[in-house]
Amino acid sequence: MRNRGLQRPHVSVAICGGMIISGLLSVLWGASEMDELGRETPLTAALIGVGLLVAILGFLFLFNFLWAVRLVSALRRGDGVIARWTVAPATFEMFRNLEDQLRAAGNDNDYRLPHKTPESGLEVMFSADSVMIGDTFFGLASTGLARFQQVRLLTTEPPSLEFDTMLTWATNVSQVLVRHSPGALRVPVAHNARGAATKVLTHYENVISRKIIVKPEFWRRRTRWGLIATLIGCTVSAGGFALQTTNAGAGPVPLVMAVTGAVVAPSGLILALIAWLLGAFQRGGGGD
Repeated sequence: MRNRGLQRPHVSVAICGGMIISGLLSVLWGASEMDELGRETPLTAALIGVGLLVAILGFLFLFNFLWAVRLVSALRRGDGVIARWTVAPATFEMFRNLEDQLRAAGNDNDYRLPHKTPESGLEVMFSADSVMIGDTFFGLASTGLARFQQVRLLTTEPPSLEFDTMLTWATNVSQVLVRHSPGALRVPVAHNARGAATKVLTHYENVISRKIIVKPEFWRRRTRWGLIATLIGCTVSAGGFALQTTNAGAGPVPLVMAVTGAVVAPSGLILALIAWLLGAFQRGGGGD
């Protein structure tokens, strides 16, 4: 598995919204059926369980894609750009030939080159923690599930900046397994942009060595969000159980509240713990 970047974050936001709505409708359907039957069935359990999972995943991914939309918009406005250049079409074709050789040797690039070279050239924009290559956005964080570990300037023809990337993901076939997939992100450098590329190289070397901490509040905010979600989940779940004991005639609402809160609360606590650990790693360094 590789991180191939993000091209249309607005579409991803819309998909996440659809996941949230469909998940909540599934939960309401399952709870209504359970309330009408007076018992749980395999169908109602599946509707509630799967619906909750889809809604929660959609909600979590929604924040990430909204973050990407904001960053992409800022880069296109020129906000936060630390270096930019345009790779001429002829230079990009040289880069494509070099990439074909590297891919044949088993050294693939996380960035998928467009089939057709842009007539006006390929624009590259770097921020303190991301890069926009043409219409493809890559986050360049030193911590998190998708991160970079090393950076170097390759003296090829044309030159390129190469980031050693790592993507952490989980599988659940017979048991939950956490896997780390290494990769490489190579960004072409225009012939007249050696100075700008050196500036980018120095910046990201300083990020790796922790001489520069980019967005130090990033993981602190997510720790707080996780704790707030835990508190809300506990409150909603307790409210659901309270409504059930009072027999207030609220239909499936108490059950939906109890189940949703019971899922949200531990999820928020896990998010807070992971964010706290990643924040500590970002500040203190370390290696994989």
